[in-house]
Order: sequence, then C-alpha cells, then structure tokens
Amino acid sequence: MAGPEVRAFLSYRHVDGSTAEEVDAHRTWVEALVGGLRARGVRVIWDDDIRKALVQHSSIDPRELPLCAEVSRAFTLLAKAFVPVVTPAYVDRLGLGDGEEQRAIQYGVVFEEFQGGAWLAQAGLIAALPILRKGEQKEVQLGLIGGTLCAKTAYDFRGDDAELFEHRLDALAEAIRQAQDYPNYFALFEPEPFCNFYIAWSRNRFPERARAPISVWWFNTGAASEFVPEVAKLALDSEGLDPNEPINRETSRLNKLAAVAAEPSAYEVAQYVAIALKALRPGVGWEYLEAAVMFAEKTLGRDDLQGEIIDRVQLHNNVAAAHVRIGEETGSGAFLDRAVKQIRLGLALAPAEAWGERIRLFLHLGLAHGTQYKLFGDPAALAEAKAAYQIVADISPNLGSDEKIWSDRASLGLSDLQ
Repeated sequence: MAGPEVRAFLSYRHVDGSTAEEVDAHRTWVEALVGGLRARGVRVIWDDDIRKALVQHSSIDPRELPLCAEVSRAFTLLAKAFVPVVTPAYVDRLGLGDGEEQRAIQYGVVFEEFQGGAWLAQAGLIAALPILRKGEQKEVQLGLIGGTLCAKTAYDFRGDDAELFEHRLDALAEAIRQAQDYPNYFALFEPEPFCNFYIAWSRNRFPERARAPISVWWFNTGAASEFVPEVAKLALDSEGLDPNEPINRETSRLNKLAAVAAEPSAYEVAQYVAIALKALRPGVGWEYLEAAVMFAEKTLGRDDLQGEIIDRVQLHNNVAAAHVRIGEETGSGAFLDRAVKQIRLGLALAPAEAWGERIRLFLHLGLAHGTQYKLFGDPAALAEAKAAYQIVADISPNLGSDEKIWSDRASLGLSDLQ
C-alpha cells in the first residue's frame, strides 16, 4: 500500500511566452520548481505523469489528445494540494485575459485542471496554494482566483533571485506538508492505474468511445465530474487495502465489457473527422487529425460499414478535406492524391439529389487539384481544378439559400488560381 507521502498537483500553462526562448525559459523554471519541491519531500503530480499514463494508450503526443484535458482534470484528485502557477497566459485560458472576463474561453488542459482543483478546494478535500509567477495581482485577478480556490494566501515567485527562490520553496513545501491532513482519500491512487480506470470507465459510460481508439476521442467537459462518484466507491471499498488493486480489477472487468462493442457507423466516424478538422490550430492538432483520418480510412475499408448512403458520402467528403489540409501543410503530393481518390469514390456513391454533398466534393476536388498545381506546376491539375470550381459555379444558383456561399467559394478558388 502506498505510504502517507505528501502530494501536490502542479497546474501551469505549458506554452507561456511570445517567443520560443520565453517558452523554453518558463518550462525550465517549472522544472526547477518541481525539482525543488521533490528535494523537499513533495510528490509532484504534473503533466509528465499525465503523459506517461496516456502514452500507453495512444501513439500520438498526449498534448494532441483532446482526452488529455479530461484526464488532467481527473488527476487533480490525486493530491492533497492544488498548486496553479498563475501568469497572464494562464489566466487567459481561464477566460480572464486582459484583466476582465471573456465571452469565449479557449477550452483546454488549464481550464479543466483549474475547474477540478477549484471543486476539490471548495469541497474541503484539498488545499489550494496558488503561485504568482508573472504579472501584477490586479492584472491576473489574483483576488478572484484565490477566492474561487478558497485560498488563504498566494506565494510570490516573481523574479529570478536564486536565494529568494529557495526561501519561497521552503514556505511552499511546508504548506503542502500541512495539507496532508486534508481528507482526500483519492490521493492514495497511483497515476497510471487511475488513468487506465478512467479510460475503461469512459468506454462503458459513453458507448461511442468503445467503438473508436482514444486517439480520435473528442473531449467531454462533464465526464471527469461524473467519474468522481465511481472512483469514490472503489476508494471507500478498499479501506485498509492498496486502493490500486480494486482499480485494476475493475479496469479489467470494464475492458472486457467494452471489447464486445459494435463497430462505429459511417456517421460517427464522419463526425470524428469533422471535429478534428475544426480543432486545427497553428502548429497544433495535426497528429490528432491524421489519427482520425487513419481510423476513417480503415472504417471505409470494412464491408459491413453501417449507415445511410449520405453518411458514407459525407465520410468520403470529410476524409478528402482532411487529406487536402494535410497535403497543404506538408506539401505532400501523396495526401493530395488520396484526397482525389476519396472525392471520386464519394461522387460515385452520392445520390443525384444530394447537391450539398456533391458541391462539397467538387469544391474539395478543386482545392486538391489547385494545390497540386501550386506545389508542382502540373498544368493538368490546373485544368481539373478550374473544371471542378466551374461545376460548383454552374450548380450553385439552383440551390436557393445556399447559392451565395457555394458561389463565393468557387469564385475564390478560381481567383486563387489566376
């Protein structure tokens, strides 16, 4: 059974800074913080633990997994203290950027971790010990953050004075040790079996997840909250025992149940690809998109694929769109060729009256061939692109309310090729 070690969950903005040098410096500082706390006897639960737990389930970078945000929130349960490293970039992810509440929040790991830590602190299960690393207190709304976390104080780690850093570490480590008395029985679970249990539970709680690899799961913002009562039952039932043993047994049982799940439908897989396309950000999301495309192509290769014809057409369409985006990003002709193949298959399958999907297919065909022309100067690709865009321009006026959007896209495509 795990001993009564003192644990702290460290939450921080991974990309914090406007330049690569600033980002590297912030990461180095966080690593020094972790090292200093460990030297003082604190078990730090942080993103390295989350990464090590998730790499057993997916070959792509855990930071590319939408599931990472859910698991991060669940992992706040594993400590007696919640330690957020507050910076302007951190509070921006909480919807408090520029010193005021924002109307839209860019969902992600920081948001979920903070929500998990705040819930546990408000429930009196853990201590909240925020660190101020950058910015003025008013700028980062430290009073609001502290109030949300029920925190009695914040630890000022601004500046880079080495001697002050050591003194502040002493004070923080002592506060974490005092948090050992908080009644969080979840803090006896180990990260990897805990993560395994979360994934097995997710597959059974959300059947669509049992039909797809975790590499293509989208996040569920309420899943981690639903998970708490389930894992609490195991914690209570294992009193006096190693709590990881019942977790492992339950994980094995749930995995056997999920193993008999039905295959995904064309509609479900099409949605996975559509979501992955929407989730693309500069420099982020490409591994996730490629995982979704690989899963989709494997699904399309099945003879028993379930779904309406229009759903299968949409799946071909979405896969083609993904190949075009990857081809544009990588300059790979192979991805563009795969896009054209998917478009041809979709057009052969599409009912004559399915004008919306047919127009999308022709638009993607124009984009695929247009990209081939721009990358490789192939005059045949240029002719194919123009022909595809012209078909869209000719058909669009017959579609009523959709006329303008499709016509505009075709016009943009044609002008881009001039």
